[in-house]
Amino acid sequence: MKRIILLLLVLTLTISVQGWMDCTPASCSSGYTNNGIYCTGGTCYRNCTAYVCDDNWVQVHHDNAFGIDKYSEDEASTSSLSYTASDASHCYQFVFNGPPASASNILMSVTDTPPNPPGDCDSEAIGGFAQGSTPWFSSMSGYVGAQTNSFASFMISSMRAHSETDSDTTYENDANKEGYIYCAPNSVACGKFKGTKGCDTDCYNVATQGKEVQGYYEDDVGGGTGPPNTTLYNGDRCGDTYVSRNLLNPANFSVYEATATGINTSLTSCDRTNEAPSVSNVLVLPFNATSGQDLNCNYTYYDIEGYAEQGSSFEWWKNSVNQNINDFTLNKGNLTTGDSWYCKVTPGDGLATGSIQQSNSLLVVSTVRNVTLFVGTAPIWHYDSYFAGPELILNMTDALNTELDTCISDVEGYCTINITFSSTAAGNLSLSRLGIYYEDLSTASESEARTAMEQGINTSNVTNYSLFSDYQIYARYSSGTQKLGRFDRVVMAGNQTWAFNYVNANESFTTLTNLANNTLVVWENQTLTETQITSQVSNLINRTKW
Repeated sequence: MKRIILLLLVLTLTISVQGWMDCTPASCSSGYTNNGIYCTGGTCYRNCTAYVCDDNWVQVHHDNAFGIDKYSEDEASTSSLSYTASDASHCYQFVFNGPPASASNILMSVTDTPPNPPGDCDSEAIGGFAQGSTPWFSSMSGYVGAQTNSFASFMISSMRAHSETDSDTTYENDANKEGYIYCAPNSVACGKFKGTKGCDTDCYNVATQGKEVQGYYEDDVGGGTGPPNTTLYNGDRCGDTYVSRNLLNPANFSVYEATATGINTSLTSCDRTNEAPSVSNVLVLPFNATSGQDLNCNYTYYDIEGYAEQGSSFEWWKNSVNQNINDFTLNKGNLTTGDSWYCKVTPGDGLATGSIQQSNSLLVVSTVRNVTLFVGTAPIWHYDSYFAGPELILNMTDALNTELDTCISDVEGYCTINITFSSTAAGNLSLSRLGIYYEDLSTASESEARTAMEQGINTSNVTNYSLFSDYQIYARYSSGTQKLGRFDRVVMAGNQTWAFNYVNANESFTTLTNLANNTLVVWENQTLTETQITSQVSNLINRTKW
């Protein structure tokens, strides 16, 4: 027997709107990220934030094995392994340490006896940081730009040592100095590192390294009696013959990293006078109204200060004539079929009123009332008074099935079932979203089952097959047992066989089972519909086919 399942759907509409503002505080200070404007009451704020580093420094690079150890060379230079800061959300500290202050680590051994070296020759050493000819730290204290002596150019000087001849204790102590510079994601974070040689924001994705230079140079400042050459050596070397040892070893270059997670917030604000509220998306609801329904002047209210709605006013217009009705709701007693209505709203917040906004026009389309729905001659649903729809009707299934049980079908097996409405007043009704589905609960006969099997075989993925009817199969199993059975339909393709048997009331199951690797696949069943048989046969072949 076929049974009817009824499906009805209901749709809803969501309306949203964005607000506006007329107050814009000044832009964020240098180094801060602009996160936009927000307003509270009569004040607007620009939310400015900057990430600053914590004090949890972790060493990420260390080179303590670079330095100078030369004989009979009046000038030598060396650099550490470089490090590239790649994470722009972290702060970095670059540290240079000169060698220990002792003659076994720091030594410039020279001679100043006849034949004397040219001019006034002095021992000089410089150490610090390097990174190409346009380094990221060029704006920091102690930066050395281009020099006549290219070895000592473009560095940050962390240590500087000078002696008129050989190195001495003062020279060793001066060459043992520590220096450090910082890099941070923004200028606000850099401002935390005061009292250092400096901080900048440009170290990311460039290679920074430690560097040392030591040499025996002619000092042309002061005619040999003045201070050390403050321009970092004029580049006139005194000659290798005057140097027996050039030692500046080992120096250290280390890099430390800290995460920029702390938030430094800077708010700039501006005050504004009270601004009038606004409305948008003004609509007369419900859509497709009947004269049996109240109408509402629906809209979205917005006030930038967040003030609640207070004192809004309304106008209702019928056929372009103001009816002088100041209310959110228009009572249905004012409606007649064929009238066109729209509303106007003037928003208020208790302090100011906004601009008037008008809705769409709505035509009152029906005066239907006291509606009854019939399936055949049976009344199954009734609505008193004016119909204000839409309505969800859920109890049609039983009445439709009753009509099916008693109807006289045509030559094709179809029945005509009348669905009608009655009303005590003229008007229009619409029946929509009506779904009728049939479920066949009858089981297949023997002949129907065989036809359904063939349909399942034809719709499966098996090809180049042979089909047999009422076919007897003899199977011998690895356990030594032997079984024999007759099947309604048998399919053979290559080295695979599928046997199908639909067992009616006068038959018994064969008890044959599948052979290994699906060389024989057995399907036996009963009390199924034709659709179920077709589906199971097709799916079984597709699932077991090699």
